[in-house]
Amino acid sequence: VKTCASQRDVVNIGMSTIVQDGKYVSESHSGYSQLWKKDSTKLKLPPNFALYMKTPVSFNSYKLEDLEYRHAINVIGYGFDSQKQPDYQYFSKHGWGKLQRHLTTTMRYVFQCAH
Repeated sequence: VKTCASQRDVVNIGMSTIVQDGKYVSESHSGYSQLWKKDSTKLKLPPNFALYMKTPVSFNSYKLEDLEYRHAINVIGYGFDSQKQPDYQYFSKHGWGKLQRHLTTTMRYVFQCAH
């Protein structure tokens, strides 16, 4: 999970626009593609996880005394906007029925955080 957290792409749309370290890189160099390629049998996806934090936010100013704390969660979504997406390739090969189980796990992260 630690490797996945540090190598996941912030965003990739259609596996074509990927920003990594402030630079655009090709899909073959994206963090997610590299994680995907490590499992050459494609029997499982890289880990999906959520990051939770209680974080300071400012609604009206940038003064430290005006900061309020809010709970935030970042959940990784699956990519199906292109057939090149590793998520699309995995579920189309291993059955779309598995997607329900994976989405259920993802939503459990969200609801557990909200509880």
